[in-house]
Amino acid sequence: LVKYLKEKKYKVVSASSKKKANNLQIDFTKEIKLKKKIDWIVHIAAHHKIEDFAKYPKVKAKRNVAMTRNLMNFAKKNKIYNYIFFSTIDINFNPFPPLKNIYIKSKINSEKYLVNEFKKKKLKNIQILRLPAVVGKMSGKNFIKNLIKNLRKNKEVNIWNQNNYFNNLVHINDLNRLIFFLISGKNKKNNKIIDCVSSKPIKLKNLVFNLKKKLKSKSN
Repeated sequence: LVKYLKEKKYKVVSASSKKKANNLQIDFTKEIKLKKKIDWIVHIAAHHKIEDFAKYPKVKAKRNVAMTRNLMNFAKKNKIYNYIFFSTIDINFNPFPPLKNIYIKSKINSEKYLVNEFKKKKLKNIQILRLPAVVGKMSGKNFIKNLIKNLRKNKEVNIWNQNNYFNNLVHINDLNRLIFFLISGKNKKNNKIIDCVSSKPIKLKNLVFNLKKKLKSKSN
């Protein structure tokens, strides 16, 4: 995202909790003392992996909410009125997936807090992106990536709900374009929740067989 926005001639201040090249190192769970003139906050940071929540899940959930509150306090102090928040598409499931229950609730609490700040006119623009798996060359573990890996190794593939329609992914390039659209001034809706899923889903079994054929896999 940073690379994409810089190519679009935006000035980007990037920060993360761990030291990375060209990134500021900031612990978002504590008061943020950075002083910069900023127009938009794009809040990506969170504990979100299932393995992250295997230990001390309630602590991780509290940290997620703390990050949101600290970034919002930072926005108030620096008169930043535009906020994009990375949430999760899992909020739309009923019931919640058991392994993600506490994580999802941390995102719900963050969403409610930000929308309330918008209603109090502390924000002029709040865009909540409910994200599924984000795919692309450098993506982390996700269903598609694991499926392709197993097909390439000709391993047995097990799927459930094979006749369900699958749309639970977004490509990083499409996500970058969406964020660019939101911050470019073309977007007219200043308070919106966006489900970032595929617009043309196909049946899960068709997805698997198409990939199997493309990869010339011998998997069962």
